[in-house]
Amino acid sequence: MDNLSKSKERLDKIGYGWLDDMRKHLESESKLFPNENIRNAVERRKKVEFAKLNPTELLQKHIEGMILSMLSSGTDWSKIEGHQDKIKEVFRGYNADEIRSVIRETEEDKKKELAKAATKDEAEKIILDKKHKYTPFYEALGAVKDENGNKYNLRGQYIVSQMKCLENNIDILEKNISSLEDTDNSIGYINKCIAEDNLLELVKSVADESGKYKLEQLAIPLACEYLRNVGVNLAKPDRHVIRFLNRFLLGYKPPHFGDMVSLKLMFYIRDNQKNIEMIDIDNIIWSFCAKGYGEVCGSNPKCEVCPVKDRCEYYNLSK
Repeated sequence: MDNLSKSKERLDKIGYGWLDDMRKHLESESKLFPNENIRNAVERRKKVEFAKLNPTELLQKHIEGMILSMLSSGTDWSKIEGHQDKIKEVFRGYNADEIRSVIRETEEDKKKELAKAATKDEAEKIILDKKHKYTPFYEALGAVKDENGNKYNLRGQYIVSQMKCLENNIDILEKNISSLEDTDNSIGYINKCIAEDNLLELVKSVADESGKYKLEQLAIPLACEYLRNVGVNLAKPDRHVIRFLNRFLLGYKPPHFGDMVSLKLMFYIRDNQKNIEMIDIDNIIWSFCAKGYGEVCGSNPKCEVCPVKDRCEYYNLSK
C-alpha cells in the first residue's frame, strides 16, 4: 500500500476531531494565525469582485500574488507579513511596465560595468563579485526600514534565482491573464477549475514543467501560494504541513511523502470535513507548527504539550 493510501486509511480510523482540538489549543494560546489576506482574497473571488477589475488591475493582482509567494520561500512568513506595504513600494505597486523598467535599468548598469573589463576573466569576476548588485530589487529588499528606521532584510534564500525569472513570469501572466480570468465572453480557467472542483489540475497548470501557465521558480507549494493570493481556496503543502502529515499519520518513517501527496491529503481532509474551508485546515496545521505561532510540531516536536498526541503515530511509536 502506498503512502497516500496508508494515510487515508489512518485518517478514516482516527477521524477528524484532532483538527478541532488543534484549533482550540491554538486559540487558547492566541497562536492561531489570522490569515486575513488569504481569507479576504478568497471572499473577493467568491463575490465575483475579480471580474470587476480591468485587465491591468487583474495583472497587478496576479503579479502581487506571484511575488509574495516567491518571497515566502526559504524564510519565515513573519518577516513578510508585516511589511507588505513596503514590498508593494519596492515592486512599484506591482505595475508590470515599471517592474520591467527597473529590471532593464539594472541590466544596463551591469552591461556598463562589464564593458570596463579588459578580459573574459575580469568580466566573470565582476559578475561573481557583484551578482547581488545586479540582481533586480535585491538591494531594495535588503534596505526596507521598520517603524524605528532600522533596515529590515526581506530577501529569502532563493531571491537571486527568483528575480532572474521575474520579467519572464510577468510576460507569461500578461499573455495569459485573459484566459486565466473571466472576460465578457467566457469564464476564465481559474473559475472554471473552481466550479468543477478541479483545483489539482489548476495547480499543475502553474507548477508542472509542461503546464500551460507554468511560472518559473514556482513548484507545487509556491504555485498553491500564488493561487491562494488570487483567491483560490487551497492549501499550501509547505515544509510545516508536509512534516506534520508525515509525522502524525505515518510516524515520520521513511520514505517520507512530499508536496503532491500532502496536497492530495489536504483535499481528502476537506472532503471529509464539510463544514471547514481548505484554507482553514491549512491554517490550523501551519499555525500548529510554525515558528512564532504554535511551535508545537516543528522540527523539534514538543510532544509533551501536544493536544493530539494520543492520535499521533509518531508519538505512539516513540513510547
